[in-house]
Amino acid sequence: MTGSVGKPQLLGARMTAPSTTLLRTALLVAMAAPMTTANAAPAGGAMRLQLEVPVLCKLAHRGDVTESEGTIRLGTLRQFCNAPGGFVVTVGYTPGTMRGSRLQVGNAQLVLDGSGQAELLRAPGPRIAEDEVILSSTAAGQSSALRFDITPL
Repeated sequence: MTGSVGKPQLLGARMTAPSTTLLRTALLVAMAAPMTTANAAPAGGAMRLQLEVPVLCKLAHRGDVTESEGTIRLGTLRQFCNAPGGFVVTVGYTPGTMRGSRLQVGNAQLVLDGSGQAELLRAPGPRIAEDEVILSSTAAGQSSALRFDITPL
């Protein structure tokens, strides 16, 4: 599981997923602004505050793996991505394996074709979610490691 950082997006005074450091910085700037503008700006002056929030997308796996009657529960996959254009989650595995196995993450499902990579889900905007991961194998005896990747759009 990997994360990627895209180009920073320029936002006005809105922050879509503020970090503690960014919030503290914004508050310090806001608190210092009246002191600096009081001497420099005439009465009725205006100030515009802009912040850059970097695009951050990451995945995290939680939980234990359990198996019951051909169904393997792989715990949960937490998705965090603040990309305004959304993101895509792909799954990678060893090519030639897992053909016919069904992979489900939350409401997203797909049947693996053995190619080694597939798009699992596509989100149209920023999102934080945690979904259960379930693998139903129809290919007896085949096993492979699954690798989940998240890419901002």
